[in-house]
Amino acid sequence: MLALTAIGVLAPLLYLPGYLITLAWLGPAQPPDALERTYQRVLAGALLNGWLALTLAELGWFSAPLQLGLVALVCAGCAIVAWRRGALRRPGAAPAIVAGPRAWAVRQRDALLFAGVLLLFAALVARPFEVVLGARDAGVYATTGFAIARTGAIVQHDALVQQIALDRASADPALSAAAAQAETNLLGVQPASRNIATRLRFAGYLIDEGDLARGQVTPQFFHLYPAWIALLTSLLGLRGGLLATSLLGLLGLWSVGMLGRRLAGGWVGLLGMLFLALNGAQVWFSRYSTSEATAQFCSFAALYGFAAFQAAGTGDHSRGARRSFAAVLAGVAAGQLALTRVDFFPIVVPLLLYLAYMALARRWSRALTAMALGLGAMLTQALLHILLISRAYFFDLIYARLQDQSALAAALAWPFLTPALRDQFMNIPRSAPLRAPYRLPLEIALVLLLAVAFAWLRRDGRPVRWVERQVLRYRGVLLRLGAALVLLLGTYGYLVRPQILGARTLAALPGCLVPGAAGPECLALQGYVGAPIAPAAHPNAVAYALEALPKLVRGQAVPARDAAEFVPGRAGDSEKAGIAQANLVRVGWYLSPLGMLLGLAGAALWWRRSLDRASWLFLVASIASTFFFVRLSYGTSDLTYIYILRRFVPLAYPALSLCAAYALVALARQMPVPGGRRLGQYLAGALALAQLAFFVATNRQIYQHVEYAGALGQLAAVAGQLEPGAVLLLRGEGRDTPDLIATPLKYAYGVDTFAIRSPDPGRYAPQLAAYVRRWQAQGRPVYLALGANGAVELPGLRPVRLGPATLRLPEFQQLREQKPSVPLEFSFDFALYRLEPAGAATPPQPIAPDDFAAQVRGFYHPEQIDGARVAWTDGDALLRLAWPQDGAPLDLELKLAPGATRPSRLGPARACVAYQAAPSLALPTQPFVGEQCFELGPGIRSYRYTIDIRGQPAPADGRLLLRIAGAPWVPAEADPAQHDQRKLGVQFGGAR
Repeated sequence: MLALTAIGVLAPLLYLPGYLITLAWLGPAQPPDALERTYQRVLAGALLNGWLALTLAELGWFSAPLQLGLVALVCAGCAIVAWRRGALRRPGAAPAIVAGPRAWAVRQRDALLFAGVLLLFAALVARPFEVVLGARDAGVYATTGFAIARTGAIVQHDALVQQIALDRASADPALSAAAAQAETNLLGVQPASRNIATRLRFAGYLIDEGDLARGQVTPQFFHLYPAWIALLTSLLGLRGGLLATSLLGLLGLWSVGMLGRRLAGGWVGLLGMLFLALNGAQVWFSRYSTSEATAQFCSFAALYGFAAFQAAGTGDHSRGARRSFAAVLAGVAAGQLALTRVDFFPIVVPLLLYLAYMALARRWSRALTAMALGLGAMLTQALLHILLISRAYFFDLIYARLQDQSALAAALAWPFLTPALRDQFMNIPRSAPLRAPYRLPLEIALVLLLAVAFAWLRRDGRPVRWVERQVLRYRGVLLRLGAALVLLLGTYGYLVRPQILGARTLAALPGCLVPGAAGPECLALQGYVGAPIAPAAHPNAVAYALEALPKLVRGQAVPARDAAEFVPGRAGDSEKAGIAQANLVRVGWYLSPLGMLLGLAGAALWWRRSLDRASWLFLVASIASTFFFVRLSYGTSDLTYIYILRRFVPLAYPALSLCAAYALVALARQMPVPGGRRLGQYLAGALALAQLAFFVATNRQIYQHVEYAGALGQLAAVAGQLEPGAVLLLRGEGRDTPDLIATPLKYAYGVDTFAIRSPDPGRYAPQLAAYVRRWQAQGRPVYLALGANGAVELPGLRPVRLGPATLRLPEFQQLREQKPSVPLEFSFDFALYRLEPAGAATPPQPIAPDDFAAQVRGFYHPEQIDGARVAWTDGDALLRLAWPQDGAPLDLELKLAPGATRPSRLGPARACVAYQAAPSLALPTQPFVGEQCFELGPGIRSYRYTIDIRGQPAPADGRLLLRIAGAPWVPAEADPAQHDQRKLGVQFGGAR
C-alpha cells in the first residue's frame, strides 16, 4: 500500500515539472520517440526536485509545503514560456490512423518492454530496507534525511550540546568540572592533529572545532541523497522516506536502459536493463540506504544526456533545441553526482576534459555552453557545500593525500585547515617534499605553462588538427589495440590475478563440473560462484615479472616470487592486498562466470566496433571506475559482503550488464558461419536464459528479504517509553553499539540521547552524577539504557529498571570470506532504567544474564541456548554487587556452563571466581582475592562460592567486584565451519 501511495504522489511530482520544462525549452520540437520523451521529462523533474530539496536544506529552509510551492512556481513559469512558444496550444486534427491493438503494440514495443522491466524491478524494491540504526553509513544517511525533514536543515542545532559547552565556561567551578566531564564522556573525541571535527555527537555526526559552543552538529557525507530522503519523508512519513533509495534505484535502472538503447539499440538497452534489474547487488543497494543508487542515477543520466547530445546532430532548429536540452541534462546530472559522493571523478573529470578539448579545438557551440553552465552551476554549489557544510568530512577524508601529492593542492586547502592540521603538515616527515622551497613555485609554473600552451594551441590550431588526422588515420589500429587491452585487463583481473586457476585446479575442472564433486581444487574453483577464496600470499607470475624485470635490468636484487610481498615490510597491508587480488572475482559473484565473461567480451567488442563520440564517455568512465575499485584494497580485511560491493554499483555492474547484452545481441546478429544468424539467435537466447536463471536462482533470498524489517516500529516503541524533554544515556557492548539506537532516536524521533563513551566512567562518576542532577533540576527526567558491560554507578542516584529496550530484526549474513546467502537475526539487548535519588542501601539482589547494571566488563549480550537464557563471558568478566550490610559472609550460587559448542579437544572448561572490595567506582587495579576454581560439567549447573567479608571495612561506595575468569577460545579458529570470531570463556546463567 505504501508503494502504491508513493507512486500516486511521486509520479506527478516528477513528471509534471519535467513535462512543462521540456515544453518550455523545446517548444514543438519534442523528441518523436514516446519512450525517450517520457524519460527526459521524468529526468528533468527528478533533477529539479533533488536539487531544490538540497538547496533548501543547505539554507535551513526545507519543508514539504515550500518545496511544492516552489515547484509549482517553476511549473507556472515554464507553462507561460511554453504557451508563448505555442507548445501548449491544442494541435490541429491529425489524420486518423486505423490500426488494431497488435499494430499499436508493435509501434510501442520498446516502451511496453521497458515498462515491463521497470514494473518487475519496482516490485522487487517496493519494500525498502529499514537500515536506520546508527554507527553505519546507511544509518547516517537515513537519519540525516529524517533530521532534515524534522528541522529543515542539514546542520543540526543541538541545545544540550550547546548547554554543555556554556556550562563548561561557567564561573561555578563545580558546574564547570561537571560539564567538562559530560563533554569528554558523552561526546566522541577525534585527534585535532588529524581532524577538523574534533568531537562526535554520534558516529557520523561531526562537531567541528569551534562549533561546540554553537551547538552545531553536521552529518558526514555529501547531502543530495539525504535531501531525497527528507523530501519523501515529509510527504510519506519515515518509512516512506526510505523509498527514496528504491525510487533512485529505479531511475538509475531506467537511465541504464535508455543509455544502452541510445548507444546500441533497443535490444541491448532492454536486455542490459533486465540483467541489472535481477542482479542481487542492484536490488540490494536499491533498498539499502546508501548513496550508490543516487550516484548510479546521476552517472547514467549524465551519460545518457551526453550520448543524446552527440547523436542529435546540428541540423534544423528542432535538432539544435534537443541537442542543447540533452547537453544541459548531462551537465546538471554530472554536477549533481558531485553533490552526491566524493568519488565523482570517473564522470566529471572526463567531461571537463572534453569541454576543455572542444574549446581548444574551437568547436564550441550553444549546446556546449548549456552543458558547461549546467555542470558549472552544480560544481560551484558542490564547492560551496564542501566549504560551508561538509568541510570537516571532505578535508578529513583527503588530509592524508594532501600531505604527499601536490604542494599546490595543499596551498589551496590551507585556508580551510585548522591550526592543528597546519602544524601537523609543517612537521610531519611525509610532507617534507611538498615543503621544499622550489616545489610550490614549480607547480605554479607548470600550471601557467599549461595555460600558455592551451592558449597557443587554441590560437594556432594546426598541432591539434595534425593529431586528429593521425588518430583518424590509425583509427582501426587504435581501436583494435584498445579492445585487446580491455580484454587483456579483464582476463588478467578475473582469471590470473586471483591465483585461483593453477595447473591442479585446471586439471580438476572437468571432474568438478559433476554435481557433488568435492576436494580442495573443486572448492577453490567454487570461489568463482561465492565460496571462500584463499588470499594470495605472493604476487602472481605476471605481476612479479613486470615488477622484477626493470630491477633486474638495473642490476638490482629481487626476491624469489614465493618470498615476495605485496607491500614489503608491512604485513597488514600485504594481507589486504592479497585479499584484493580476487576483487573482480567477488564482483562476479552477482553476475556468474558466464555473465563476467560476456561482460568482458562485450566491453572489448563494444570498444572495437562502436566506440564513437556518443559512447566514449560511457566506456572510459566505466572502465576507469572498475579498474580503480578492483585495485583498491581498503576494507578488504574488515568489511563484509555484500556491503563492500557497493562501490561497484554506480558504474561497474550497470556497464557489465550492458556489455553482456551487447555481446549477446552481436552474437545473435553476426554469427560468422553458414546459417549463422539463426544459430546465433538460438545460442544468444540460450545464454541469456542461462544468465537470467542464475540471477533468479541465486538471488531469491535477497528478493524476499527485508533488512531490519520492523526497525522503525520497534524504535518507536522505545521512544514511546520516554516523556518529552527526557534525556537518555546509553552504554554497553562495543564502542559504537549505543549509537545504533541513540542516533535514530535522536534524529528520527527527537529524543535527546547521549552515548557514554568513556571505557571507565566510574572514574568520573561524581561529576557525571552532578550533571545528571542539573538536567533533573531543569525538569528533564533522565534514563539509562544499558547493555552488556554497561554498568554505570552514579553517586546519589539509583537506576530503577523499567523493562527491556530490545530490537529483534532480520539481518542478512555478513561474511568477510564468502558470498552471503541466508538471513539471520540481529539482536540488540539493552534494558531501560530511570535514574532516581538513591534511598537506603539495599542488600545484594539476584543477578540475571540481562542485569546489565551489574555487568562491568567481559560479557556478551544474552542468548537463548538450549532453552536457557545465558550470556557468554570473554574469559575475564566482572560483576558489581552490593556490599552486604550485615557484615556476614555472602553465599553466592553461580550458574555456569562450558557451552555445548566448545570442542572436546580443548579439555574441560574451568571457571575461577575471585572478589575484591571495590575502593571506588573505577575499574579495578588491585589484585583479587579468595579465588576458587570450578571444573564445569555439561549444561547449566549451580556452583557455590562464599565471600567472607568479616573483619573487612565496607568500601566507601558500598560495592564489591566479582571476577569470573577462564581460558578463552575462538569458535572460528577451533572449527572452520563456525564464523564466530568472539573470544568465549564460559556461559553465565545468573547469580544469587
